[in-house]
Amino acid sequence: MTGLDTILHAIEQETLETCETIRQEYRQKAREVEQEAKSQEETLRRESEQRKARLQEEAKARADSAAGLARRRAMLTQKQTIIQQMIDKAQDTLCQLPDDDYFSVLYRLIHRYAQPGDGVLVLGPKDMTRLPKDFMQQVKAALPGGASLTLQPQPDSQAQDGFFLLYQGIEENCTFRALFRAQHDVLQDTVQQMLFA
Repeated sequence: MTGLDTILHAIEQETLETCETIRQEYRQKAREVEQEAKSQEETLRRESEQRKARLQEEAKARADSAAGLARRRAMLTQKQTIIQQMIDKAQDTLCQLPDDDYFSVLYRLIHRYAQPGDGVLVLGPKDMTRLPKDFMQQVKAALPGGASLTLQPQPDSQAQDGFFLLYQGIEENCTFRALFRAQHDVLQDTVQQMLFA
């Protein structure tokens, strides 16, 4: 295994362990929500029994429906919270990688998002202070054919992690936050499959 493969494997293992912890927490919370919903359902049932026979049946049907809906809503809300926590943790893990691993990820992203022609690579102040000595050599090696980038530090850049690419006044936001936001639905579906399938 290469160093990157080892790191990716470690991240995958950490993600799986985190998924299992969150899955267990979700199951416990789901049981609590179900117990609360059952308690509310029972209260509604007792009240409906005091009414006339016709009203009793209608109230029971409404109570069952409301309890089921409340349970489903609570479970959905909890699932969405857990999924978002997993996505946030994945982004945080990526941002907190050791420098070598972090910049390896940047090189892959540069290769993926660089366009043919001359462009400008904008890094944030944090990344500028920890650049590897051979950073631009690695960037050039990562660029697809016909692409070239010039590094332009911008102390006021909004790139806290990741980078921006500028091509003739057009900005390509490749910060981790923007990339995660752009892929949010796909990530959400993936995490949901991992946790709840």
